[in-house]
Amino acid sequence: MSRQDGGDLLDHDHRFACVSMVPLFSGVEEADRHRIAERVITRPYQRGAVVYSIGDSPGLQIVHSGKVKQSRLLENGNEQLLRVLSPGDFTGEHALLSDQPVTSMAVAATDAQVCSLSRSDMDRFLENYPRVAMTMLRSVARRLDATEHQVAEITGRSVESRLGEYLVAAAAEAGAAPGSEYRLPMPKKDLASYLGTTPETLSRRLHALADQGLIGLGRGNRVTVLDEPGLLLL
Repeated sequence: MSRQDGGDLLDHDHRFACVSMVPLFSGVEEADRHRIAERVITRPYQRGAVVYSIGDSPGLQIVHSGKVKQSRLLENGNEQLLRVLSPGDFTGEHALLSDQPVTSMAVAATDAQVCSLSRSDMDRFLENYPRVAMTMLRSVARRLDATEHQVAEITGRSVESRLGEYLVAAAAEAGAAPGSEYRLPMPKKDLASYLGTTPETLSRRLHALADQGLIGLGRGNRVTVLDEPGLLLL
């Protein structure tokens, strides 16, 4: 095997691993996943680099490593964080299904690698693998529900209430035992955007919760939930 052949094999293995880690393709046979991997393009992104912009038609974007944040611009010009994508997560499915350009933007939150499949390739795969199409539709439905819930939370509840619920949910997601410290899964600037407030207001609210004995604040975005029922009653 030549060096070039070896390099191609390693590259294919890398792309196959990217395809295989996505729940979207979990029901696809291994041989078919190899065929899908042949059409994948992998790109590295440094932290802060734009993965796609509003108005693009990016195809399917799969996070292979690192984190990518997806956000939208509000009418007042502020950025609203929608979600942070981790390895195995994907985006771009709404544009694929609606045949419309994306209305959000994606930026590398850390150094990241993203695998992409073009719109034409995905159209063909969706025709050949109906189960993938159904899984994608369910994903769109879940994300739409989550976005609607997020909007309702921002417009109908106080910052304290939204923050308290988020801190409890983040502790559970991190697997932190009651009273154990965990690291916030995103920078405070991004958390403020996600909760629909400003970094200054978020900082004041965090310290107010700490003064009330509901949470403990540590170094490096570390938090301890001290009173879960109290946070959920805010």
